Amino acid sequence: SYPFHLSDKGIALNFSLDFDSQIESISNEKILKNEWNEKKLNNLDLNEKSMKEELKPICSWCQCYCCANFTRAYIHHLLVCHEINASIFLSLHNLAMYQEFFKAA
Repeated sequence: SYPFHLSDKGIALNFSLDFDSQIESISNEKILKNEWNEKKLNNLDLNEKSMKEELKPICSWCQCYCCANFTRAYIHHLLVCHEINASIFLSLHNLAMYQEFFKAA
C-alpha cells in the first residue's frame, strides 16, 4: 500500500487536512501525466541531510507512537544506519496519517 511504500523510501506523510488549498496548486494535467511533486502535499523525506538536526516530531498534531516518542533527527539516524525500526516507525506514522485523512473525508 501507499503508506508502506513511502515508509520504505524514508518518506513521512505530513499534511494538513485542509486539502483544498493544497490541491489547487496542482493542475489536473500534471496529475494525469504524473508530473506533480509529492512535496506539494508536504511529504517529508527523512533521508535528507537537513533532517539530521531536526528535533521536532514528524507532525506537530499527530498522536501516533512515532510522533509522540521520536524526533525527525532520530528517524533520520535510523534511516542512515539502515535500521529496520526506521521503516516500522514511519509505517506507524503513515498509517496514522492515512487514518486521519479518511476520518476527515
